[in-house]
Amino acid sequence: MTGSAVEILSPITTGDLRCWRGLPSDLNLAGVTAAFPRDSDWSGAGQLGRRHRAASYLWVDLADPQRKMRVWFEEDRVVLIDLACSWIHGDRDRIVGFFGKPAAALDTWQGVVPMPRAELVFPGCGIAVFFSRDLGSIWHLALYSPVALNVYEDDLRLNMETRRHQPREQ
Repeated sequence: MTGSAVEILSPITTGDLRCWRGLPSDLNLAGVTAAFPRDSDWSGAGQLGRRHRAASYLWVDLADPQRKMRVWFEEDRVVLIDLACSWIHGDRDRIVGFFGKPAAALDTWQGVVPMPRAELVFPGCGIAVFFSRDLGSIWHLALYSPVALNVYEDDLRLNMETRRHQPREQ
């Protein structure tokens, strides 16, 4: 690995995305949790991408307990990090200036609200940037190693939709 997790993630933690070029492919969970404390001993499991790739995750604290990131991993290898990021500012034009034209602008969800073309994917830079339709600002990031667009969609993409279920009648 070419640097500590703190150095690797500093463009994210400082809110300056200009230097982001993706997670190293050999980033391990131990390196991340040594740099950023876990918020608890709890961990979970979920599915990523169209192929429903199984992965585990845990939460770590950034600068303070109000800022958290979810670290997705397989065995000890980090495959994705995602985080809500209200402290990172930038509109679509500024982000495109940093990373070039996105490979895709995908439909996503912000909870129960559909967000057409709100997920800008820059797979060669290892980042997907989610924009709020109402505010025009960044609300979420997905970070990963640089890959082809189809690999991101198949194996790494987050399903951001929240589904509400009707209560069962008794």
